Amino acid sequence: MPHKERILCALRFSFVVLRRAGIACLILVLLAPSTAIAIRQTSGDAAAGARSTASSSYVYLPAIHKSGCAPIPGVSYGAVAPDPVIGIDPQNDYRINLALRGYTPVDELKAIFDIGTGSDPNAPQFRYLFADVRTPAISTVYALYRWDTTCNCPSTQIVTKPAVSVAGLATAPGEIIHLPDSGYEISPGYDAMVLYASQTRLVAKYTREDDIVAGYTLYLENICLEPSLLALYQALNAAGRQQLPALAGSQPVGRAIGTEIGISIRDAGRLQDPRARNAWWLYP
Repeated sequence: MPHKERILCALRFSFVVLRRAGIACLILVLLAPSTAIAIRQTSGDAAAGARSTASSSYVYLPAIHKSGCAPIPGVSYGAVAPDPVIGIDPQNDYRINLALRGYTPVDELKAIFDIGTGSDPNAPQFRYLFADVRTPAISTVYALYRWDTTCNCPSTQIVTKPAVSVAGLATAPGEIIHLPDSGYEISPGYDAMVLYASQTRLVAKYTREDDIVAGYTLYLENICLEPSLLALYQALNAAGRQQLPALAGSQPVGRAIGTEIGISIRDAGRLQDPRARNAWWLYP
C-alpha cells in the first residue's frame, strides 16, 4: 500500500475509534479554521439553534479558535445588582440567546440608511464598537427565525419586521470590539449590564432590569469574549444573578473572531433594524 494511502487509512480508523469514544466532534471543532463556518442545522440540538432537518435553511456560526480568546491588556469589569432580581435562565431563553433560534442571510440592502423619523440621541451608537469610531461596511444582513411556542422550538419562518434583525459588520480578525457608548447610565461610570455571555456572544442591557422588557438590549455575535469578562459573568450567574457584570461605554469586551461580527438590538423588547442610521449611527 502506498505511503499516502496508509496515512489516510490510519486517519479513518482513528476517527472511527474517537467517534465511538464520543470526542470526534470536539476534534473537528478544534481543527476548524478561524473563518466563519456555514453549518446545516439538525433537529434536537436547541443549544446550537437547531431546527427541523426538513428545512433547507442554514445558519452561520463562528468557528472556535484552538487557542481561545487572547486577553485584552488593562481591562477590568465591575458589577451591579439587577433591579429587580428576577433570576432568569438566559441560556435557555430564545429571546436572549440567539443561538436557540438561529438566523439566515436575506436579500436586503447591505447599507446604513435612515429608517423612520424618530430617534433617541441617548441610544447606543454602533460606531463606538470600534477603536477608530468608524462606520463599517455591512457584509451580510440576516433575519432571525421565528419561535414556535406550540413546540417550544425554532420555526422555519423568519422574522419579517424588521426586514433585517442582525447586521454583519466587516471587521479585521482579532480586532478589539467595544461596548457601544450611549447617553444612559445604570450606575456611576457604567452604561450597561451583561444579561448573557458565552465564548462567542454577549447580550448587554442599557437598564438594570434582568430581562428584555424595558430599555435597549444589545446583542453581539461572532466575537471572542474577553476571558475575564466571561469568567466574571459565569461566576455571578452561578451565584444566583444577585449581581451581574457592568460595562462602561466604549469599554473593550472582546475580539472579532473573523472578518464579520453580528449586531442586533431591541427597544422595549421589540427587535429593531440595526441598519437605521438615524437611530444607531448618527450621534457623536
